[in-house]
Amino acid sequence: MLRWVAALLLGIASAGCGVGNLEICHAGCNAKGRCVGLAAESSCLQACDRMPGALSDQDNDENRMCRNAPELRRQKLDCYSRPCAEIDGCVQPLVNINQQNPLCEKN
Repeated sequence: MLRWVAALLLGIASAGCGVGNLEICHAGCNAKGRCVGLAAESSCLQACDRMPGALSDQDNDENRMCRNAPELRRQKLDCYSRPCAEIDGCVQPLVNINQQNPLCEKN
């Protein structure tokens, strides 16, 4: 019983460990639907759902390059909740989370 509780707590803790690129992809599609139209949102969401492995690999690569990658992804996710006119300007500095990005705290 104790092992089961420990495993459950570990699962809950790891599930909340950060924003991933799949979630960001979905948020970007939702914003596209809000700002451009629902037809754009639907096809965009389908595209996100076809590449979960690649987006997970992208998360891992970003984490390996930048120790603050989870925070940068969280900021990027937050951009998509802004008014439509502000989204591009907010997202642009966060498009490439890698060591060439000045916001990246290199590992």
